[in-house]
Amino acid sequence: MNAFEQSRQQYIINLLSEILPENLKNETQLSQIGLHESGTYIVLQLTMTNGITRLIGCMPETSLTTWKNIFHQHLLNAFTYLDIEPVCLLNLQPFNRTLILSVTPSLPHSNMIQQLQTCFDDMHEVLSTTYNASVIGCFGNFVHNFFDIGSSYKKSRKLQEYTFIIGQGKCIFFEDFSIHDDYSLIEYSYIQNFETLLQHRDWLNIYKLIDTIKWSLLTNATNNSKTTYLYKEIYALTIRHLFNEMHTYQDEIRQLNEGIIMFEHLFNDLHDVHAYYLRILQTISQVDKNTPYSLHIKKALHIIHMEYMQAISLNYIADSLNISTAYLSRLFKNEVGMNFKIYLTNYRMSVAKQLLKGTNNNLLTIGSNIGYPTATQFIRVFKSSEGITPTEYRNYHHN
Repeated sequence: MNAFEQSRQQYIINLLSEILPENLKNETQLSQIGLHESGTYIVLQLTMTNGITRLIGCMPETSLTTWKNIFHQHLLNAFTYLDIEPVCLLNLQPFNRTLILSVTPSLPHSNMIQQLQTCFDDMHEVLSTTYNASVIGCFGNFVHNFFDIGSSYKKSRKLQEYTFIIGQGKCIFFEDFSIHDDYSLIEYSYIQNFETLLQHRDWLNIYKLIDTIKWSLLTNATNNSKTTYLYKEIYALTIRHLFNEMHTYQDEIRQLNEGIIMFEHLFNDLHDVHAYYLRILQTISQVDKNTPYSLHIKKALHIIHMEYMQAISLNYIADSLNISTAYLSRLFKNEVGMNFKIYLTNYRMSVAKQLLKGTNNNLLTIGSNIGYPTATQFIRVFKSSEGITPTEYRNYHHN
């Protein structure tokens, strides 16, 4: 490395440590090492996901230097684009990289973000094609003085705490990132609710609660430690609940235990953590549902599944089965684990979510298709059941 490059890199490292006096170098000296005091800069933190870290871990030491050079060149190439130019790339931590990028000052703010997003998407595509894995990106704030890069760096480093939230192949801009400081204990109440539902084997509400937990973690930017705690606790509670039925659920218990032990190595992001549990839960609930219901409940569920789009009621179903409403109500609570109204609402919401994700139908049409004659009524019931509006649910799943 020549003296010019050493001076340049030393300046960057010192600046990011925020120990370099502002008067140490003047504008002429900055220009001589390729830096300009005034301009528009942004810091990008890149966190390698498990696929890349495993690749590095399996690589012979003799090949690692060459591999890193090629990997770094992919990063630099991706961000050499139109009005964007890499100032430097720092290899400060084993599985993280820091890029300082210079952006044309006259470029409108929205165009800056659009170009940076394009660069990141191109980089993700190259990394996915080359390594079958990618990175997580955390952009700091735009700054207009080189001496302010330290603050952009600190903010993007802060975002690295939320890697499970952001996810593989995703990037986020600090300015668009909302952290709710008052959101602290509510996630833990989910665990208590989950345990109660598990005791009643209330699978429909467990599915709904798991989705709620995932949505809550994504929306409220909960950090890694809380995400890890919540899902490990869910895994462990499920194991304890099934332990007395080891002969039936041996494979599921083994998979859940492996998920706890290998948590940091198995999952790239929150979506992986959630999908892993969901696959196991589907098997568990399916085995459990094979336990036969009474004939009356089987017929009642069949009517609900066939006529949920109509204005059906407990009285209507009881009359169809020639039994009393009170008796059918008791059967629902004892066998299904919830009352008729909750079951019907949950079933309608499960259909609604599929329609919101899979069609472009408006809310009035979707509501009418599942038994709610007005969009207002559908929105009210959906928000009460799911905690968010149908539009918020659709927007999230279409992003």
